[in-house]
Amino acid sequence: MFKKLFAMLLAGALTLAVFSACDGAASQNQTQAPPETPGDVISLVQEFSAMLATAEDVSDMPDWAGPQLTLRYWDGHGTGRATRPTSSHDVVWPEVSRVTGITIDIGNSIDNTGLDLPSRTAILAATNDWPHLGYNVQSEDLVNAGILWDLTDLIPIYAPNTYRVMNALHPPREGDLGGWQNTGRWFEFPVDYRPRVNSVPVLHPDVDMNRFMYVEAPPPRLGWNTEIMVRDDILKLAFPDARTQDELEALFMEKGYFDREDLYDIPGTSKEDVFDFFYKIAEVIKEHNITENGLPVYATYLGSGGDNWALLASFLTGINGLPNVNYFTYWNTQTQSLQRLFTDDWFKEDMLRFNMFLRDGVAPRASLIDDGDTFTNKLNNGQYAITYAWNIPNQTVLEAAGKPYRYRRVFFDIEQDTSFALNPKEAVQPVGGISIFKDAVSEDQLPQLLMWLDFMHSDAGMKLNMWGPRSAGLFEDTPDGRRFTQDDLVQMAVFGVQNGIDVRYNLQGADHVGSAQGGAWPHIPFGGLTLGGIYYPKYVYDMTQFPRDPGMVNLFFHAGLFDLQTYSQYPIRKSPDIWSFFDEVPSLRQFWDVRDAGFEPAMTRILTASTDEEFETLFQRMVDFAEQNGLTEEALREAEQLMRDVYPTDWAAWLAGY
Repeated sequence: MFKKLFAMLLAGALTLAVFSACDGAASQNQTQAPPETPGDVISLVQEFSAMLATAEDVSDMPDWAGPQLTLRYWDGHGTGRATRPTSSHDVVWPEVSRVTGITIDIGNSIDNTGLDLPSRTAILAATNDWPHLGYNVQSEDLVNAGILWDLTDLIPIYAPNTYRVMNALHPPREGDLGGWQNTGRWFEFPVDYRPRVNSVPVLHPDVDMNRFMYVEAPPPRLGWNTEIMVRDDILKLAFPDARTQDELEALFMEKGYFDREDLYDIPGTSKEDVFDFFYKIAEVIKEHNITENGLPVYATYLGSGGDNWALLASFLTGINGLPNVNYFTYWNTQTQSLQRLFTDDWFKEDMLRFNMFLRDGVAPRASLIDDGDTFTNKLNNGQYAITYAWNIPNQTVLEAAGKPYRYRRVFFDIEQDTSFALNPKEAVQPVGGISIFKDAVSEDQLPQLLMWLDFMHSDAGMKLNMWGPRSAGLFEDTPDGRRFTQDDLVQMAVFGVQNGIDVRYNLQGADHVGSAQGGAWPHIPFGGLTLGGIYYPKYVYDMTQFPRDPGMVNLFFHAGLFDLQTYSQYPIRKSPDIWSFFDEVPSLRQFWDVRDAGFEPAMTRILTASTDEEFETLFQRMVDFAEQNGLTEEALREAEQLMRDVYPTDWAAWLAGY
């Protein structure tokens, strides 16, 4: 009953918003007045696009002569940001604003502020308080209500760089038009193209892939986020023969590479070995009464201030030998059906093992309630001996605090299970999109907005995102290539050290490996073209010719250089992941819209159980919540029928196990 009432309220609010816009009611979010004739802006946009074809650096470009637009931005992904880092010396946005006339009103930009996407959408609709731009906010309600601009016919004209990328990376094919519900219509501007390894050779045919390997090593067989990092002083106490980070760097400086036995210096070839490792570290901490500034140290954590993805999608599936599988939907190659992974018996058993971490003191209960800032502070104070996924301690903070230890990578020699689930090699597609709201943006203003978004797909825009403008003095062009003028920038951009310098200057950097977003809030995806492609600092520095340096150790101490992931070689567009069906299977979208606010907290509560009986009760509540909110067996069968009817090429690939 509540769901139907909510849907009626949302539909009513959207209808009122449409009538208000059609009546010409003044929007509170209206940008500055457009020029007297649209032709003025169109002419300027055309001149700008022509200039981009030859512009070497944004500093060489003239000031924008058209209207200045200040835009409110809505980050529609998730329930909201745990932290909102600000840039103290932003060198990117002043130049973007100077050459495009576009400025983001950071103070009035929003996220979902703890709500799910439909709830946030309903509030904006009820108040008719639409922002100008929204990231990943496209929905059937908004499209059907006519709230969003249709950009299909405008992108080829006003965003030629983006249009080139779209046609190169995901051109239409028979039976697959792309865009909104496979109609070939685009109600959002595509951004954030991945994976980089696949896309760079397509866009840059002359790329040296041996050289680009140092930018992004081939995917290791258990996925990107399955290695762990361990405090090397505690590791040494538990395993005296294990090398510290200093010793790894010394070995690299001695011979310039690592052997496979160097990489797998910690015994472990199974999931059981991994669990034993965690308990061994916990025993050492207890035996030596290790603390940090009087605060307790734990072997690891269960929560990191956000959802459960790091633990239960990255780490858990990795130690089971299942790369690129998450706890929502997957294609079971044995039963040849779309299934929910979180209901599998083995997943439930592993969740109980992690719950025992809490009961046995391997991880603290507080880690399940700490916010992002609190978790980060504990991480950077050395209070977690083992960390995993993307949660990497800030080495600069550790050094500034005088910590006598470092964190080093630890890999387990677990085989990939290729018989369990489809592990497809996906076609390169955008994983995000920016929608433009009709109520806040006039038709006359669209060319300028698209010009701005397209700028970040251009060579000059990508260089700006990676290096800043020449006028900022952060780099100089030398006979050996472009070089940073500050060592901390080199450490961040070339060696991946998380020292905060990317946020300071609002550059793409170590904190956002995997997507082309700036370091500071609101993290607007400027057009994530493969981390700048051949303009990425690691590629520009040419690590194949770079003098051997201790900071290079993690480029070589990497599982992807020894044990490659086994992919199904046929590239598919439509993966078995739940988000592939949002636009076409309403119940799966319904579930995802309450994922952050409802499902994820229910999953987290399972890890807090004090007894086996409580664990069973909480686990069943999570399953019940999923089924009551759309993630049902019927919905999965509907998704399978969709694949048969609309995406027969990918469906055939699924069945064949490609």
